[in-house]
Amino acid sequence: MSTTITTGSKAKCIKPSRDKPRENNYHARLAVVIAQQVLASLPPLAPEDDPTIPRVAIVAPYRSQVNLTLRKLRAVGIAHLVHVGTINTVQSLEFPVVIFDTVEAPGGPRPWEFTFDTVLDARNMATGATRKLNVAWTRAKQKLIVIAHRKHLQNHLPRGVQDPAKKQRLLWDLVEWTAREGCTTSVEFIDPALYDEQQE
Repeated sequence: MSTTITTGSKAKCIKPSRDKPRENNYHARLAVVIAQQVLASLPPLAPEDDPTIPRVAIVAPYRSQVNLTLRKLRAVGIAHLVHVGTINTVQSLEFPVVIFDTVEAPGGPRPWEFTFDTVLDARNMATGATRKLNVAWTRAKQKLIVIAHRKHLQNHLPRGVQDPAKKQRLLWDLVEWTAREGCTTSVEFIDPALYDEQQE
């Protein structure tokens, strides 16, 4: 498990239109670059492995981000090697490596309520966000990589909450947990001097 932090990068989250929840061009590019490196590092397929099943998945909470990432995967010729979809598309599936893109970053609307939903609801049951995130991170058989703008998420954490149970924010906890396991910065994958959003 690890987190790739995009704080301090050119990451920007926008809401392109009413029909598109939000997109982050930088995160999509980063996810593709990481996927390329992961694919290059995986051992050869075993004879019993099905070559038609992708060994890497990129998962994002928004369909618009999924479509953006898919276009970038196609542009570099690896779309057939990577499953890309929303959390719902990976239920019952497993992959050696899962890249989970949180999408949220400065520049656009406040993080969606899903981002800071509590772990349990008023009836002490798992919230919708908890169920979705459990699906997302348990799809990884060997490694989970989380892409997150940590500073942006931290800045928008709910304040003034006294109840310890209500302070728990599963997505934030996931980012912090994976960061403790291993943390890299996006500049290790994308040279800031070479990244031009207009050319993406």
